[in-house]
Parts: sequence; C-alpha cells; structure tokens
Amino acid sequence: MKAFLKKAMGYLEARRKKSRWNVYASHASFYVLVSAIPLMMLTLMVVARLFPGGTDGFLAMVREHLPAQIADYMPQDFVNNALSANFPLISITVLAMLWSASKGIRAVGEGLASVYGSYEETNAIKNYIASVLYTVIFLLAVLVALVLLVFGDTIVNAFRFFKSKYLDLSIVIARCGKLFSFLLFALVFAAMYKAMGGKRIPFKKHLPGAAVASAGWMLYSCLMSLYLSWFNPEKYLLYGSLGALLLLLLWVHSCMSILLFGAEVNVFFLNRMFLVRSSLPKKRETK
Repeated sequence: MKAFLKKAMGYLEARRKKSRWNVYASHASFYVLVSAIPLMMLTLMVVARLFPGGTDGFLAMVREHLPAQIADYMPQDFVNNALSANFPLISITVLAMLWSASKGIRAVGEGLASVYGSYEETNAIKNYIASVLYTVIFLLAVLVALVLLVFGDTIVNAFRFFKSKYLDLSIVIARCGKLFSFLLFALVFAAMYKAMGGKRIPFKKHLPGAAVASAGWMLYSCLMSLYLSWFNPEKYLLYGSLGALLLLLLWVHSCMSILLFGAEVNVFFLNRMFLVRSSLPKKRETK
C-alpha cells in the first residue's frame, strides 16, 4: 500500500508538471473572483424581491444564518445599492457576471483538455455559448448546495408553516443536506469532465475523480469555515483587514485546483487500468 501511494503521488506530480493544471486553476480563479461581486449583487436583487418579508426581512435572515465573520464584511452601501437597483443595472450586472464567470469556466475547460489531452479546434462563438451554459448549470448547482447547507432548517419551517404534504421529504433533504450536496457536486463535476475534457470516455469513468473533487471541496470549505470561526483575520499585523480577502483568494484557487485534480485522478485510474489490461496474457487464437 505504501509503495502504491508513493507511485501514485509521484505520477500525479509528474502529471501536474506536464499538464500544468495549477496554472489553469489560477487563471480560472481570477475570473471567478471578478464574477463574485456581480453574482452577489444579482443574488441580492432577485432573492430580495421574491422574499415574502421584503428586503429588510431578507437581510435579517441572511445576517442570522451567515457566520458573523462573513456577515460583518458585507458593506451596507453595497447591499443598499444592490437592493435599490433598477432594470438597466440588473441587465449590466447579469452580463458582467456571465462574461467573467464564463471566462473562468472556459479556463477550467482548457485545464481539463490539458489534463485529458483532448485538444479540439472549435468555433469561438460556439465555445463561448457552451461556456455560458456550463456557467449557468454550475451556478445553479452551487446555489442549490448553499440553500441545502445554510437554509435547510428555514425550508423545513416554511413547509411546516404552510402544512405542506412534502414536509417529510423536506426534513429528509434538510437533514441530509451535506450528502445531497456531495452527490450534486459529484454529478456536476463528472458532467464537466465528460463535456469539457474526456468526451470519448464513458460517464461512469469520470465518477471517481468527481467524487474526490466533491469531497475535497466540502472538506476544504469546512476547514476554511472553522478557521474563520476560530481566528479573526483582521488581528494579523501582516495583512490587517486584507486577511479575509486573501483567505477568499486562497479558497477559490484551492477549489479550482481540487476540481482539476479530480480529473488527474481519473486519468491516473484510466492509465492504470490500461497497463493492467495490457500486461494480461493474450488468449491464443484457435484455428
């Protein structure tokens, strides 16, 4: 087992140097961070208008459920501007978010193509439309996961208040929010690996790396949340108030790296299966 792990780590390190997926992770992280502000504005605009308690009730609920370390970093002017936005500002926000986020997803696609070795010459317009589509699917998955993890109990209380017949189902989903989020991310990651990297590889072959990436995302996010709960980044003399921003940069870059690392895990298992099959004795042909 020790020898296998040593070989696996050496193989993955050699693959990292060859495919340079860490460079693509940095590229994707930049555009994901650029799209974070428009995405936050869009979320506040849409959800606050649909929330039954209005904007004040929505803000109170967000500050109640978010960790204090995160809620304190929400500038009041930014929140007020987002909630009082008109239609032109909403349109510009949507376009800015889709453009920057799609550039990030496109960088992820280039990284997956480098990992799988599947370079294809495609039309630029077609590539951009596909990137926007992948971005929307990815954002929906992240939104659903956040709703399950953060607002699970609130959903159950809403179903209980309206005496819905789906109350039991909502309780199960809320209690198993982490499991459902893990499965959701694993399926989305496997679909991304299939569509953007290994198109000729069966879907089930992408599941091991997708499971590793999904577990890595959730574990790393949990550790980062615990770190923010125990330590106050503003107390550090070296970075001061920029500590939280630097932690956000580190978190996004690590998540992108974990996503591409999952593809490397798939390639490792695929190559290992090929070597095992090629080493088996061939059957003699009978005349």
